[in-house]
Amino acid sequence: MKKLLFLFALFVLLSCICYSQNLVPNPSFEDTVVCPTGQAQIQNALGWINFGGTPDYYNVCATSFQSSVPNNWVGNQYPASGNAYVGLFTKQPPTINAREYIGIKLSDTLIIGTTYYVTFNVSLAYGGTLGINCATKNLGALFTTYQFYYTGMYPAITKNYAHIFESEIITDTANWTIISGNFIADSAYQYIVIGNFFDDTLTSHIKYFDNGYSECASYYYIDDVYVGIDTTVNANYYNMQNSIKIFPNPSSGVISVLLPVNIIPATLKTYNLFGKIVYEKTLFDEETIILFNEIPTGIYFIKVQTDNYNIVKKVLITNKY
Repeated sequence: MKKLLFLFALFVLLSCICYSQNLVPNPSFEDTVVCPTGQAQIQNALGWINFGGTPDYYNVCATSFQSSVPNNWVGNQYPASGNAYVGLFTKQPPTINAREYIGIKLSDTLIIGTTYYVTFNVSLAYGGTLGINCATKNLGALFTTYQFYYTGMYPAITKNYAHIFESEIITDTANWTIISGNFIADSAYQYIVIGNFFDDTLTSHIKYFDNGYSECASYYYIDDVYVGIDTTVNANYYNMQNSIKIFPNPSSGVISVLLPVNIIPATLKTYNLFGKIVYEKTLFDEETIILFNEIPTGIYFIKVQTDNYNIVKKVLITNKY
């Protein structure tokens, strides 16, 4: 028994060392403003915000079958923990690119240059009266510096990019699947938003249930959201980040990229604020000059990718000569 207690204490200690305090208030949706009484009541989970569409809130205290736990209008599932969870569409016919998003303001602003660990549980809805018939990929988390909302169920400005997302199709309806990952904050983010931020052309799907419709309708439950500083990142990662130089910044359109010789060759990809790749090149030299003659002025993210590293730098392209 003493040995078991020691191992448990060691596990708790290591967990505390690896990841810091959760920056997501009400991460498992337990705290309620009032109990849900029907659909589209994400605002009843304390702190959580509707960023688009009509996402739903489920709790054992619900007074309606539509929002009850474990049985509800879209399926049957027990919470990953506690007594509540939420749900949203990642794809919904007949509207093209129909999506739903939820989000919350973090308890502290993210620190630029700091690596954060993100994780949340998802489960594919199945068996409800709504007739969900599809599973999709790309469910993930996006971080923003502001709160946005859009009417209808169309993707907002955050299209085809997310800081953390699952590139495989999640098909498990019985259990909870963990989506997790690390990213380096390149802005002072204040909000986390969860959903599918990729359009239909990039969202592969599997139809697992024939409900008489040819279109794909995909809906996932969400629970246990975590965001915290990742203290397990190897110091070599930070050394590599500092050793890759991209200058000048701001730039008038001519940029020099300096790489350590031990990571050559590397792939360079440049993304605009919508997550679209506007420039891509394989780098074979320690110094490469890049001419951004064809892209407009604005903020861009340059990713240098190797077998072991993904380094992202933000650059500003100003008026060109």
